[in-house]
Amino acid sequence: MRRPLFVTVAVLFLSVASTRAAEFVPLSSEKPAPWTGKGVPTAPDDFRFVIMADRTGGLRPGVFKDAVEKVNLLRPDFVMSVGDYVTGYSEDAANVDREWEEFDAIVRGLDMPFFYVPGNHDVSNNVQLRRWRERLGPTYYHFLYKDVLFICLDTQDGASRISSRQAAYALDVLSRNPHVRWTFVFMHQPLWRQSGADLGGWKPIEDALHGRPCTVFAGHMHAYTPTVRDGHDYIQLATTGGGSGLAGPFYGEFDHVMWVTMTSDGPRYANLMLSGIAPKDVATPASLAYARELSKKVTVEVQPLIGGPTLSGPMTATVRLKNDSDLVQDFEGALQPHPTLSLSPSAIRLTLQPGEERTVQVGLTAQGPLPLEETACPCIDWTVRMKPKGYDEVSRTLSTRVPLDTVYPCRRAQRPVTVDGDLSDWPDLPLRVDTRDRITYPENWSGPQDGSLAFATAYDEAFLYVAVRTTDDKLMVDRADVPWSQDSVAVSLDARPEQVRAAEPPDMKGQFTSHLLYYLSPSEQGKMLWYARDRLPEGTQAVCVPAGQGMALEIAVPLSYLDGQQVGRWTNFQLNLLFNDVDLTGISRLRWRPDWYSAGAYRGAGTFRRE
Repeated sequence: MRRPLFVTVAVLFLSVASTRAAEFVPLSSEKPAPWTGKGVPTAPDDFRFVIMADRTGGLRPGVFKDAVEKVNLLRPDFVMSVGDYVTGYSEDAANVDREWEEFDAIVRGLDMPFFYVPGNHDVSNNVQLRRWRERLGPTYYHFLYKDVLFICLDTQDGASRISSRQAAYALDVLSRNPHVRWTFVFMHQPLWRQSGADLGGWKPIEDALHGRPCTVFAGHMHAYTPTVRDGHDYIQLATTGGGSGLAGPFYGEFDHVMWVTMTSDGPRYANLMLSGIAPKDVATPASLAYARELSKKVTVEVQPLIGGPTLSGPMTATVRLKNDSDLVQDFEGALQPHPTLSLSPSAIRLTLQPGEERTVQVGLTAQGPLPLEETACPCIDWTVRMKPKGYDEVSRTLSTRVPLDTVYPCRRAQRPVTVDGDLSDWPDLPLRVDTRDRITYPENWSGPQDGSLAFATAYDEAFLYVAVRTTDDKLMVDRADVPWSQDSVAVSLDARPEQVRAAEPPDMKGQFTSHLLYYLSPSEQGKMLWYARDRLPEGTQAVCVPAGQGMALEIAVPLSYLDGQQVGRWTNFQLNLLFNDVDLTGISRLRWRPDWYSAGAYRGAGTFRRE
């Protein structure tokens, strides 16, 4: 079924005009002459193509379109890609079509052919897979161009892997093209990084590539990482508009396209940032490992201000800067203007020698009293500069908040609570998330009417209860089989003793052991999504239902679980909430407190004490 299509693609593509050898006419042999050398040697079989990286997974609108316009200026023969074109994870066929129409309209702006490779955001469910096949045909294929073999694979052909059928197809293609000049392989997920003997189905293909000139490209991780396996270049691209910290080449985080020139001696590579040009080894595994190590060893920590429910008068926050690296580090901190607090000093400048630690006092004055819940945390923007060996001066930027927090009361329920999604049992939902400083991807958020949440806690003789209501401009559900890819709410609960929580902060490996995660999404079809329900305490109850254009959620955690965590009658717990607000233009994540697994987490965030 597939071979006629592949042959057609190959024949059509072979019709593209070839390049010509460089000629300078007339080229005098007289000396002196107003030129150098004889020009870059070219041959009729030389050609050039561009590879574009991930657009989604934290879509930043406009970047991919900007890259298309710049690629047109470069005039490559064609454009390759590594997937993740649409936000995806939707089972709403109309929504899937809208996303593809938006992306295809951007691609139509290219003056040359564009080759698609499926990513996890593009074919995440049967609806999306069906639409891919209707719009684009097969999810894996190959073509020949000027005696160079291009193989495009589908790493979503199963659970993050290549199926045995697809692997057999790739092995057949390789066996029928044993003497091509070069082989290029394109896939979305870098399966060579997987554990397991078969590398997610990639190992048989990798073995078949042994001994032939070859380069392998992938995306997915949003961090540029070149490596060598079995003598072949394996290049994991960064982003062309996907989610990124944009920390720069030293960290492998940048928006780019890769320019590949195929010559008689093999390919040449250049990373074209949207603001410059860099060689293939702009980052190396060694430099990236060193950069990651430096990020861990050069830190800025702000001790939280934990007081009462209101802010008043002068306060002092302590900032601790640590340099455990082997390089001199220059810190420049600028306090962002705050709407209701006066801050001093306005700027901080310090140079720390290797192994040095310093503290700085930051003054905050409230012409109060100010309600803590309605006061944005002050923010300090930092630029940290250093000069690693072999690099010009490197700088990275980071932002730290001065955490403002209190210990919240968890009161006995005033009336019986029924876990049914009807929040009339709750007299009030006093705790809110509706300000920009609490939002990840704020560029996709237009205000509280676009997305916000309110919640409350209570307990009785048997359960701890949490009630949540979200507001939204459009409810986006029934899009996927996982809650985090549609409108959803996550409630994290850490009921370990306070001293244990302080000494051992929650991490991903501790989900459902050291702390609980209730991740739910409603459905307009009546079926609620409930992540990892079987790993929650016996007797847990939860309901998440549509409520207007938003959601209503209630959970009940057995008090026996809290008592068991604290080895006695429970007295307190730590809570965090996340609202994933999915829109057609992207996703915004509203967090009540910083992500427990992030660098912005702080001791005691979101603590509740039983009253």
